[in-house]
Amino acid sequence: MHNKPTINPNDVEIVRDKWGVPHIFGNTDAEAFLWFSVANAEDAFAEMQDLLIVGKKMKGKQEGIDGAKADFFANVIRATEIVERDYNTLPQDFKIFRWL
Repeated sequence: MHNKPTINPNDVEIVRDKWGVPHIFGNTDAEAFLWFSVANAEDAFAEMQDLLIVGKKMKGKQEGIDGAKADFFANVIRATEIVERDYNTLPQDFKIFRWL
């Protein structure tokens, strides 16, 4: 496993333009990626939480039968299985972000 990158919050800046679009400035890709996630959470936290619940196949627990449809779909497309199978084919500089 790759070592976690050191991220100094003082080295990153989020600047929003007149439309509210975040522009992230950092010294490293890891810094920019992490702060992009922060900006995304500021803008769409509820949606991020919902996607996490769907990805963990727990939508049925949250919403009952309607949510179970999303869990069923996640199982049908075998997303977790495919990620586990193909993860080691990804470039190392991409895999560094798995710890986030």
